[in-house]
Amino acid sequence: MKLTEASLLRRWERPLASGIAITVAGRAGTLGALVRDRLTGAQLLLGTAHVMMPRDSFGAAVWQPAPCGQHGCACNRVGETVRAVSAVVAWNGHHYYLDAAVAVLETDVEAAPSNFPEICAADRGVRVWKHGAATGRTTGVVLDHRHVETAMLWNGNRHAPNQILIRSLPGNAGPDGVGRFAAAGDSGALVFDEKDRVVGLLWGASRSGEAVACHIGPLLDSLAIDIEVRT
Repeated sequence: MKLTEASLLRRWERPLASGIAITVAGRAGTLGALVRDRLTGAQLLLGTAHVMMPRDSFGAAVWQPAPCGQHGCACNRVGETVRAVSAVVAWNGHHYYLDAAVAVLETDVEAAPSNFPEICAADRGVRVWKHGAATGRTTGVVLDHRHVETAMLWNGNRHAPNQILIRSLPGNAGPDGVGRFAAAGDSGALVFDEKDRVVGLLWGASRSGEAVACHIGPLLDSLAIDIEVRT
């Protein structure tokens, strides 16, 4: 999702938390959550690969909300991309398309740990919600949890099986007055069910208002991360 709302560049927020705006190389997205690296225990920032890993290059600087504009200044830098997946992966006997990335958190940046009830598999007919940097909190319903999509990337289109397809429910209103579950700048937002359990990571939106998210289970295992949940 390309940045379309200049206001995203002005939302400076500390501590970092789920749902706030981030930018990488001029592209705006949403910080999904603060997560833990299974290998090192380090705190990482979770978002989408197409935002956080421009043109498949690691080591990209993650900003919140954006560079300050002063030459050479890194005061708004909050992380650096270290791992990503933008591909179809095998998981529990099925194939899932994933669009996700993690960045190492800068040591001097204040961040609030995520505190969600648990993770859960998405299912058809379930009501869901998300909080994105562009459109805030919106609600929807899962039309299909085995949806087949086409991901349009900088280096071509990619087959995207086993996605969560979400339709907006009445009451959502975007910046243009059109009711949508998601819009440009919301990529990276976590998707929750009615019990506030994490079911997916949003990465795409259509003009009709439907949104596409990847499933959270294969995402966590593929990136070797954990979302911290309440105990």
